[in-house]
Amino acid sequence: MRFAAGSAAVTGGRQTVSLEEAGALRDADAILYYTNADGSPANLGPALFAQPAFQALPAVAGGRLFGTTFFLPSSYTSAFGLLDDLDTALRRLA
Repeated sequence: MRFAAGSAAVTGGRQTVSLEEAGALRDADAILYYTNADGSPANLGPALFAQPAFQALPAVAGGRLFGTTFFLPSSYTSAFGLLDDLDTALRRLA
């Protein structure tokens, strides 16, 4: 698995891009996104998912989207939750 080239310039923080720039993830093997407790996409997820550029991504077309409520872990418990979700995603990709 590799990170998308669009994230290569990010060091020690985050990179903000517009929703229309979803194509920057075109070479991602899979996409991890933040969810609400009910499993629905959180925050701007619905707006991102509605973008044609996002829908055309190979990872999206291939069903390699993985949601987690632990996207921003703030404790050991939530960090372990994120690791469990990543483990599940990686097993599905294997």
